[in-house]
Amino acid sequence: MCRQKRIQELQAAAAKPRFGSVDEISSSEFVQKVTDASEHYWVVCFLYKSSHAGCQILGDCLDELARKYPNTRFVRIISTSCIPNYPDQNLPTILLYHNRACVKHLVGLAQFGGKRATPEQVALVLNQFGSVCGDADEQQTTEQQIKGLVQRMVQQRELADEDESSDFGED
Repeated sequence: MCRQKRIQELQAAAAKPRFGSVDEISSSEFVQKVTDASEHYWVVCFLYKSSHAGCQILGDCLDELARKYPNTRFVRIISTSCIPNYPDQNLPTILLYHNRACVKHLVGLAQFGGKRATPEQVALVLNQFGSVCGDADEQQTTEQQIKGLVQRMVQQRELADEDESSDFGED
């Protein structure tokens, strides 16, 4: 009986999509890999330019989230390849797709914490629109993300304190 249940669990897990990275797409792949794919799972589409500092920060956060939440599809596309003449002042931008529709477009870095954005902050913002970064148990996922955010903030504070004390320790 236990063995049969475990086999069913493994089969269910195998049936779920597994991504685990942020895939680069082209404009010709957008409908297939974003719009059509969102019928089955959440798709986070990151519009970026490699020369934009805010895009680098958000891109690093999304790379970590993609590894942590492999059931969500994360893609990136150069902004002007996706939308011709897309203004750089709107970067970085996330298009959040589910059920073949754009649920939300998130413009700029400020809503994710600005230059100090963390993957946990990004996940919390995305999860305001559904279980994008997590599973069906949203409450537990949110608690884990908040705990991770607090831990990261403590680590950053400790590093800042160490830097400050080393500045005064030398003569």
